[in-house]
Amino acid sequence: MNDIYDVFTWLNLFDGSKLVSPIIEIRDQIIEKINNNDVKNSFEAYQALEYIKLFEGDRIDTFERGEIWAECGLSFYRLGNPFEAQSSLLKALENYPPGSHEYAVIGWLLGIIQWSLENKHSDAMKNWKRAIENFGQLKIQAEFDRQRFKVDWYSERIGEMDENLREKVLEKFS
Repeated sequence: MNDIYDVFTWLNLFDGSKLVSPIIEIRDQIIEKINNNDVKNSFEAYQALEYIKLFEGDRIDTFERGEIWAECGLSFYRLGNPFEAQSSLLKALENYPPGSHEYAVIGWLLGIIQWSLENKHSDAMKNWKRAIENFGQLKIQAEFDRQRFKVDWYSERIGEMDENLREKVLEKFS
């Protein structure tokens, strides 16, 4: 099963991060505070997350806005708050073009969060199915563009994702 941290590395795999300073520095401070794992640092991490959200509205590049929300979602997940994580990932999804690599990855991440929420399993399944379909389309585009690395990468991920979906459905609905 792919965990959320592995999947998050897929987000900027092909085109790199769109984040710029000072957002990168704030994000790194948030991660450090979360990793220190005490109440004071968790509170400071929440404060920093609120601060980083303020930058989102100033960004013209929707990919950067999407990445800001994705980083917030992962941070809320690390803090043990799946509801805020889901909310942030939904906002990230709004900033990526449907069918894009980033849109598919965020959909998969959103599904991971939703599987942990008792009343969101059908949404999780829908998001995962859509992400698999998007990756299939992206694989076809990569074949057309003769990008062998991407074709192979998408083929491997689709296989993993299909297996993850099958396992989760058996776990939750049997």
